[in-house]
Amino acid sequence: MRAMVLCAGFGTRLRPLTDKIPKPLVPLCGLPLLRYNFALLKNAGVEEIVVNTHHLGRDMEQGARDLARELGIALHVSREEKQILGTGGGVRRAEKLLGTGTFYLLNGDMIFDVDLGAALAAHRKAGAVATMVLAPYPRGATYGAVEVDAGMNVRRIAGRGAAPEPALTRAHFTGVHILEPPLIARLPAEGESDINRTAYVRAIHDGAKIHGFMQNGYWGDLGATPAPGSRQGRSSVRAWSWAPALASIRARRWSAPWSGRARTSQPASA
Repeated sequence: MRAMVLCAGFGTRLRPLTDKIPKPLVPLCGLPLLRYNFALLKNAGVEEIVVNTHHLGRDMEQGARDLARELGIALHVSREEKQILGTGGGVRRAEKLLGTGTFYLLNGDMIFDVDLGAALAAHRKAGAVATMVLAPYPRGATYGAVEVDAGMNVRRIAGRGAAPEPALTRAHFTGVHILEPPLIARLPAEGESDINRTAYVRAIHDGAKIHGFMQNGYWGDLGATPAPGSRQGRSSVRAWSWAPALASIRARRWSAPWSGRARTSQPASA
């Protein structure tokens, strides 16, 4: 199975750090963040990974190649040299590298305790053209939500899609997708685009099935460095609070990011 990890972004909220380091290579507990995601994918049976590059492209590519080699994963690189293409355009450009089967798509700037195997099983059972891995919507949040019906069918994304329905449940999108290749054809052929707001919304309007898979594991994104003396918000760097995620992840059998070898751990007793 293949996967794509989105690694082309500028990391503007982490400047000046990301003026010199691509955001997915920023270290977390002494290891590049991207290594955790590569290990997560390898543990889910992924053998080939595609990354896209733009900002600090050479550094990003070399870092990804080093990590893939250490973990025994085949790597393909889609270079967005002239223009950054976004989550949709990046996938469209990499279409030939992604093959003809189901694939995972992940943001490269997060850490997530997610059971990708369970998400894939739900995706296949639903017969969906795409699955969005979701988490509970935070109380008091105001950013654009993914709205699902009682059958976990995605009906609205950030206010776009089907007509509003009072019975829909709001959820947080984690940046993890499972996709079937035909969905790529719903993306613009060229230029920058957002996969959620173009391909998914078009699919909803056309009656295609976009599934939502709810995962309650820890999720954190590497967002912005907090100002001195400020409280860390939703989009702040979460390295200080990611210990619960790492502890939870270590309780699974997986290819440990620090060793490159399969590792089996048992959860500590309460």
